[in-house]
Amino acid sequence: MNNGEKKFKIEIGKRFAEIRTHLKMSQKTFAQYFSTHQSQIANIERGVIYPNMTLLSRLMFDLQINPYWLFGGIGDMIAQPKLSPEITESDPDVIELIALLKIPKCKRSILAATDQIKEIFHTDIERFRHYASDKPIEFLNKETA
Repeated sequence: MNNGEKKFKIEIGKRFAEIRTHLKMSQKTFAQYFSTHQSQIANIERGVIYPNMTLLSRLMFDLQINPYWLFGGIGDMIAQPKLSPEITESDPDVIELIALLKIPKCKRSILAATDQIKEIFHTDIERFRHYASDKPIEFLNKETA
């Protein structure tokens, strides 16, 4: 391993530790949330190993960690949700969805699917809160639309 790669691993480890301390979690609790061992979290934070793809994807998707910040220190730790510029009211998919919502049977199916998706996210958030401290976690307490 060259010096640049070692330094990069250490920087990722520092930011990984910063995420955990921002959430006010111990290494053990953080490991439990990710269904891994405390030693793996410690090795990542010390820059001994890289986080695996499962940890990385859960950091980015479950906890909304900004990958630019994690890998390069660019921007804020928490990714700011943005509406894709491709999605507008004139987007053909949006127009089709609006048309489908006007059909009662389609509307019921779409809303039922939406409720299932919300339930999945709610379960994941509640599981995370179970492991997190009693203090509110700002980015998880925001209402989702």
